[in-house]
Parts: sequence; C-alpha cells; structure tokens
Amino acid sequence: MKIGRMIAVLLLGACAGGKSETRPADDRFFSTPFLAAAPADAAPSVDSLSPVEAFTLEVSLERASGGRIAAPRITMYPRQVASIAVVNQPVEDGLRLEACATRAADGGVVLGFSLKLSRVLDPVPDEKPVDGVVVRPRMPGVERAEVSGARWLEPGVQGLLARVASPDGSGPLLVLARVTPIRIDAPAPGAAPEDFGDAALARPMSGHTLHLRVSAVTIGRDVEPGTVFDETAAPDVLKAAGGRVLRDFEVFSCLDSRVRLSGVLDMQGGMRGLVAEGRDDGKLDISWTTTSGTRTATIRPNAGRRFVALANVEGGGTAGVIVSVDAD
Repeated sequence: MKIGRMIAVLLLGACAGGKSETRPADDRFFSTPFLAAAPADAAPSVDSLSPVEAFTLEVSLERASGGRIAAPRITMYPRQVASIAVVNQPVEDGLRLEACATRAADGGVVLGFSLKLSRVLDPVPDEKPVDGVVVRPRMPGVERAEVSGARWLEPGVQGLLARVASPDGSGPLLVLARVTPIRIDAPAPGAAPEDFGDAALARPMSGHTLHLRVSAVTIGRDVEPGTVFDETAAPDVLKAAGGRVLRDFEVFSCLDSRVRLSGVLDMQGGMRGLVAEGRDDGKLDISWTTTSGTRTATIRPNAGRRFVALANVEGGGTAGVIVSVDAD
C-alpha cells in the first residue's frame, strides 16, 4: 500500500470512530456568549506619562470563595509614604496599609508595602461568682496578620503582593495591587509631600522580586532542634516523614529588612504565633511562640525548600518551619 493511500485510510478511520462530530454552531469555543464590551476609559496611555509625577494605588483582598474587599484608592507622589486605614474605632479591628511607589530604571514601579489586618475576638464570658467572689470580666484578645516587603510591578497591571491567613478564620486572602502612573499638580515651591508611614518603604529594591513562603509545620519524626535540611534534602526527607501545615505565609518581595510575615494572637496570657523578619544580609529571623514558650532560628533562604527544626513535640514528632523561595 502506498504511503498516500495509508494516510487516507487512517484519516477515514479516525473520522468514522469515536464520538459524533460537534457542529460549529454548538461548539462552546465558537459560541461562548460574551457580554457587550464596556466602553474604553479615556485615560491616557501609561507609556505616554513620562516623566511620571504621581501614582494611584489600588489594593484589594480576595477570598478563596470569590469574595472581595477593596481598600480606598490612594494617590501619592514618588517616594512619598502614604497610608490608609479601614478600622472600627476606637478598637484596632480592620485593615491598615502603608505604601510607597517609585519609578524603576526599566520603566516599572517599585512598591514598598506594609499591610496589617486585625480582628478583635469575641469577648470572653464572665465567670459566675463563686462563694460571693465576683470575677472580673476578661478582656478579649486580638488576632493580627501582617505582611510587608517591596516588589517590582508593571505599571497599570494587577500583581500579587502576598497570601495571608485572614484573622477572622475564613481562610487565605490574596493581597492584590495595581499601581498606575498619573499626572497631578506638583507641590508648591519649597513644599515637600508629607510622609504618613515607615520611611524604609521608600528604599530602592535590593535584588529581584522573589516568592517567599514560610510554613509552620509539625512532622511525624523526631529531629534534633536546630537541624536544618537544605534544599537538596528537605523535599525527600519531609515527604517520608509526613506532616501537617499549621499556618502558611507568602509574600512577593525582594529579601531585605523590610520583609515581615506574622500571624499572632495577643491575649492577656501573652502573645502567641509566628513572626519571620528579613535582614539586609539576606537571612530570615524566625520566632515561634506557643503556650510552651518561644523557639527561634535564623536561616538563609535559598531557591527551593529548606526545613529548620525548632522543637520536639510531646507524644513524638517535631515542630519547625519550611522556608521556600520560588518553589510553588
């Protein structure tokens, strides 16, 4: 049989078998019902705004369920530290954001940011008096989540700053941001824009944007506290040991002293939770506090996953942290 005839036979056989052909009119690829296009904004092109005199910042928090919380849009001059707060006064219950935007040499935007989320826990019920002794009411605690850092963003394009665990217990939140260059009137001669937050957020980038992830975990194997598995050993060792992730923190940032990831519970009995703070030498200081005390470690994050053992656990096993860089 000639080659041309063999190909024709194969094609005919393929057409004759299998499921019936879908008509183009019924194919979802050709017939997905798009909504009418919204009219285009009359805003000028981002690329035409040179030099850039100011930025608008839009930050939103998105839940896994699809719910969305948008913070008020703010406008700021380059290198000005701006802040917004959405809180219930007088208690610290809500969202606080500080940010600073500057132009990068390649035309992008460097955004320094610090986001704090807090929730006041439900009041603790008063205990019933015993033998005529009235027990004082106990004040409620506050659960806080904090993430800070600095990353490069494409102007006008929405990017991910971090994933944080919501203090209200509803699960992870995506922290999304968009920085758009605009033109506004320059400050009066001799006047300087006032900063409303941490001036360190205005520092230039120190290195590239990294995906840093810190996970508080327990594993089902006894490991001596202080032991570190490097990126070549951690994946296989941890897979064999099993384990449970208790809390996850992620940030997209360069790695310097602006990086801070924390999830803490502040109650009358003290503060408990995990805090990871970056250093300008590229290392990460980690502190994990429970009802049993505080354990600390310092680790240098490398590409991949590293594990540091912090404490052995009653009944067997080890508590520690997995530190990942650009390892989804």
